[in-house]
Amino acid sequence: MIKAKNGNLIFENAADLNKEIQRKIQPKIDKAIEEYHEKYNTAVEQAKTDATKEALLMIYPIACNAIYEAYGIGAKRMDKFLEYFSRHLECLNSGVTDVDDYKKWCEDEKIKYFDVVEVEDE
Repeated sequence: MIKAKNGNLIFENAADLNKEIQRKIQPKIDKAIEEYHEKYNTAVEQAKTDATKEALLMIYPIACNAIYEAYGIGAKRMDKFLEYFSRHLECLNSGVTDVDDYKKWCEDEKIKYFDVVEVEDE
């Protein structure tokens, strides 16, 4: 690369020109990639939140109905159940525990639970 009297750069070959172009645009490329990943990660987190809310809208009423029918649990105990259930969900969501921990607890306590069916790729 040669610098002309007027300040312009003169490149002796295309490889040097390509290196200079890459050097100048790389920060913009890096920033665009970072912004893309930020948007992607935000969208993934929002999808997880939305899916959790949808699942809870189904699970809470079913669970409440089941323990009401099975044990005649009233409002006070129902509130306590929901409080504890919510705490466990928060622990799952924050990574303090995972589903395998609950599965192991059920096994240790000889409590029957539903096995999750794994779907195999075809």
